[in-house]
Amino acid sequence: MNYLSISADYRTEGGLSGNKSVGGGGLPKLGISGVEGILYWIARSATLCDQLVGGYCSMRDFVRHHRKLATIIGVVIVVVAAWILSDATAVIRGESLARVDVAHGRYFELGYGLPAPWVPEYARLLRERYGVEHRPVAGCLVSQSLISFVRAYNSVSTAAANRKFGHDIFMESCNDAKRSWEQKLLNRYAQHTSLSSTP
Repeated sequence: MNYLSISADYRTEGGLSGNKSVGGGGLPKLGISGVEGILYWIARSATLCDQLVGGYCSMRDFVRHHRKLATIIGVVIVVVAAWILSDATAVIRGESLARVDVAHGRYFELGYGLPAPWVPEYARLLRERYGVEHRPVAGCLVSQSLISFVRAYNSVSTAAANRKFGHDIFMESCNDAKRSWEQKLLNRYAQHTSLSSTP
């Protein structure tokens, strides 16, 4: 007996086993084992699925008759999967790319967000003293996966550069760039003051 005939039998007053329905709505009263009720709900679920799919015999038939809908659903699934995998693999991708760059003698520090006013001087010091490039990869609007990628990349590349040169070249360059920028501000202020005080 297929699920349609089981479902039809359960629409009767007594059902397959002659049990009375609950509330007159065709829902059978479960016996001790509850097997008949389970069969009923399986039959109802199968019937509903059949109605949703449009009465087609298989998913292949559904796709064949609804190509545009199937394409849209497929694209949505691919986009969601790519987004999930992008977040999940950001750390692995960042560390792997950094190891490849270090193995080829390339040292980069990635950055994002609004740069401090002394960052151009910082990047110049890194490049001229140690051959390390500071590369901005994004502005202020960043995703969590990009943040994870940048942090993972920098954790490998900066550690390798510090090992190569024997000290923390990034902290050194940062401090020197800040001092240089502050000194330029002081000189500019002093020059402006002297010009304004001249009669």
